[in-house]
Amino acid sequence: MKSPTVCDGDCGHGSVKNTSAAVAKAERLIAVRERCGSELYKRLRADFDERTAAAAVADVTARGLVDDARFAREYADYLTRKKGYAPRRIELELRAKGVDAGLAKAAAAEFAYSADERAEKLSELAEKKYGRDLREAAELTKSEIGGTAEIQKITARVVRNFVGKGYSVGEILKIIKDITGNL
Repeated sequence: MKSPTVCDGDCGHGSVKNTSAAVAKAERLIAVRERCGSELYKRLRADFDERTAAAAVADVTARGLVDDARFAREYADYLTRKKGYAPRRIELELRAKGVDAGLAKAAAAEFAYSADERAEKLSELAEKKYGRDLREAAELTKSEIGGTAEIQKITARVVRNFVGKGYSVGEILKIIKDITGNL
């Protein structure tokens, strides 16, 4: 599909047509998945000037098709349930999408697990992904000289993975100790 000719609005033609085309593209983009206003604006800027993209975002926002608070809640819920992210990482992901800092913090807090639920979720994730490797390395540590290096290597990998999801090092090391009986 050919992009419409961009008009700065001073020539007296095309600006309504461009805005209509931008609104149509915005509607197609949000039909695929929920988006926040700034993400939608960035996508529209690839084909339209600033004014036209902003007008299209304002139009779909006014009609309730785009709502940053709704997007933040839905995305935070997804990141919590499907990705196992902790509130700190959720907030960073929302900010990267262009969500206001206050909305991002509120959405991350809304879907945050309690401390017990968080520990349980982290334990489930660690057991599922690294449980066997951690236990095998712990056994090596008891029986072979090279085992200590192996447990350190796996521990570092587990810590990197879960720090990336927003968990604290202390939380992660406690779970590793629970799984291996070591450290």
